[in-house]
Amino acid sequence: MGHGIRRTRIAAVVLLTAVLAFVRWPPIPPSPQALLMMPISAFGPFNTRMNHGYEGVDRVSPIVPTSYSVLHAPRLIGLQFVGDAAANLKADHFDIRISGPGYADVRYAPNVFLHGFVGVRLRHPLRPGVYHLSFHVTGFNMHRQRWTITVPRRTVQIPAESANNKLSIDALNTLRRTLGLAPVVWNPQLTLASEAHTRYLAVNGYNRPSFHMESPNRPGYTGRAPWTRDARFGWPTEVTAEVGIEGGEADTGEDLVQDLADTIYHRLSLLSDNVWAVGAASHGGEFASQVMDLGYGYRSRLPLAIVYPYNGQPGVSRSWVDIESPDPVKGGFGKTFGYPITADFPTVQTLTQVHEALYNQGRRVKVVLDPPSKGDMGDNQVGLVPLQPLKPEAVYTVHLVGWARFYDGTTSRLSIHWVFATGRSSQSLAAAVTSGRRVVIADVQAGSGTFVANQPVTLYRRVLGNHLTRVKSGRTNQEGRWTVTRQTPAPGYYEAVNQSGNAVIFWWGRHGS
Repeated sequence: MGHGIRRTRIAAVVLLTAVLAFVRWPPIPPSPQALLMMPISAFGPFNTRMNHGYEGVDRVSPIVPTSYSVLHAPRLIGLQFVGDAAANLKADHFDIRISGPGYADVRYAPNVFLHGFVGVRLRHPLRPGVYHLSFHVTGFNMHRQRWTITVPRRTVQIPAESANNKLSIDALNTLRRTLGLAPVVWNPQLTLASEAHTRYLAVNGYNRPSFHMESPNRPGYTGRAPWTRDARFGWPTEVTAEVGIEGGEADTGEDLVQDLADTIYHRLSLLSDNVWAVGAASHGGEFASQVMDLGYGYRSRLPLAIVYPYNGQPGVSRSWVDIESPDPVKGGFGKTFGYPITADFPTVQTLTQVHEALYNQGRRVKVVLDPPSKGDMGDNQVGLVPLQPLKPEAVYTVHLVGWARFYDGTTSRLSIHWVFATGRSSQSLAAAVTSGRRVVIADVQAGSGTFVANQPVTLYRRVLGNHLTRVKSGRTNQEGRWTVTRQTPAPGYYEAVNQSGNAVIFWWGRHGS
């Protein structure tokens, strides 16, 4: 990734996340030092049913694919469900019927149930031709339950996972693990879609017609929208999203993930607990780009809430340069604000009447509120952007109150608060645990993503009682990275802190890796 200002962009997310309920919070610490020693606190329990995340009755409301032509012959076909319990899905009498070359109205019982996806894994990929598919459920009347898949004579081949792809996913999983979120896996179909779109951007630029959309009369066209392209390359549903960055070198990795996490909309996509598969690609040149396509489901272990900065997080960047598109601050593009704050509620369908407050030492901090359902914000998500850079080495408390309607139909008032502390600069640290013995630390400027080279960094291990024990010190290289290798790191939480007190916490070691 290159230096200077890049515009980060995100496509509309088809499946969004959600929830809160009854949470005990630790006492607000009196200082950043006290916060530094706090245990990391997550919004548990991680249980979709306990958090009102399943429909109260068996409604059978699948997201039926639209008809499309593929570029990679699929073996997996089916539909995505949201808010349906796995037990209900398995108990319902589904069948998927296929008519086409080699299939004379063949009826299949689903043999794949994965994160709300119900489908059939065929013995062989579909041959060239047009296939008519339909979905049936005994005892239910359903609309628009038919679609077609067209397979051309020539299709693309599945790629192998690249080193840069692996580093990006390692970085994302390192961050997700710290928050208690489920890991994601690399997906070749989403990677194909990402690669094709970076090639389209390299030839056509960023505005033909836009960063995420493609025009059919342009060279390299593979599908108008991200979810269309993902389906054409073999992802079995249209429940996907895409995030990306304009410019930079043909590289992906932990700094890319941190650039995207240092935003509002991109972060909400990456840190959704319903994301379970990822593909990433990059392309250099005049119209360089880095793109990640995200595949969504509906997990059975959704937490009460996903907030970032997370509860008890130390060393947070003080400020952030707003170069995100869509813009979370109207008229704020290119300006400097305080570090952005987000909350996502995975089992809430709609969140309304939201009131927010950010405090430092009892004084309220002015913020821009991005409420649910406004602009590009999801129905169950909230964003806050402080109008001014945050104070150095200061403790901040976030309060959110609203009314939530959960997937099971329950409606209740939600009220949560959490705390975090800042470092002394606008630098943002990321970590990628790439193996049991190796971790890469990246240091970038929040917003612009500019590498912070030659920066002193110290690695600590959190031991019993949350005391910090020094492990090693070093400096970032010219790309803002510092690699640490240990033969047998003791399992546990580690914390990398740079010279300005900005930090990143991560799990390292076999247990929990």
